[in-house]
Amino acid sequence: MARNPDQKTDRPSLGLTWTRLSRAALISSLSLIPLSQVFAAPLPTALTTAISQTTPQLNRSQLSQAQLKQSTSDVLPIPLAIVQPNGSTITIQVINATGAELNYQVIGDTQFRVLGAQSQATLQDLSIPTTVTFRRNDGGLVTATIETSSAAGELTLILQQTSDFTADRTALRVEPNGSVYLN
Repeated sequence: MARNPDQKTDRPSLGLTWTRLSRAALISSLSLIPLSQVFAAPLPTALTTAISQTTPQLNRSQLSQAQLKQSTSDVLPIPLAIVQPNGSTITIQVINATGAELNYQVIGDTQFRVLGAQSQATLQDLSIPTTVTFRRNDGGLVTATIETSSAAGELTLILQQTSDFTADRTALRVEPNGSVYLN
């Protein structure tokens, strides 16, 4: 039901324009200042001068280098497995347990290949780093499990169907140090 702005209410008039956020915070016993008061007054000159004198000035390249250092050190994921490379190569056994055909590719080494339902393929002498991509031909979702072998440089990738979108995986990455990641 639309409310007429001229209509009187039994609520006391606060004489200020409040946002929905301010009303919600007031209702939940938080004290907020109306937005019109927050943005109305500029910072005092003395405070602005003090901030600029104490804040180090970085040029754009220094700022982007600082952001890059922070982002790369904070973002590195924990590997799901670690395989001991056999020299600079590894062997990956791919097992398709999805019940549907899969396309897979070793980036830079092979073209897309088809792996039949309930079958397996062994990819030998893959130089690392390497990335293996995979997807179901019917568009279904795939979850992946990694198993390492006691033999040097061997890894098993088991692909199964899933209905969980958050568990869907499309690539396996092996880094030069043997760290294994799924994406």
